[in-house]
Amino acid sequence: MSMLRGALEANDLDKFESTLRRKENRIADDLFLMQYIAPLRRQMRERVLLNMIKPFSRVTVTYLANELSLNVDEVDNLVADLILDGRLNAVSDQLEGCVRIYQN
Repeated sequence: MSMLRGALEANDLDKFESTLRRKENRIADDLFLMQYIAPLRRQMRERVLLNMIKPFSRVTVTYLANELSLNVDEVDNLVADLILDGRLNAVSDQLEGCVRIYQN
């Protein structure tokens, strides 16, 4: 659990996911913990995504999917939710497969 917390605080998505996958941690086997891991995983992905796109005015969804180790649909859903929540000032251009970010 301390490794998960450290990864969460450091915004290290790779370490977070690898800690969850390690069999000796048995986190995935604990149903009680897994009900809290799903929202944490989502929060972690959102934070990493928001930090990752800061320097861009336009970025492809494929690039984001590769960097986050997610599929394009999952990234589209993350971006759409962040836009709808007002946490991301952007437009998702699904025809071109990109996200146009507007700096505040």
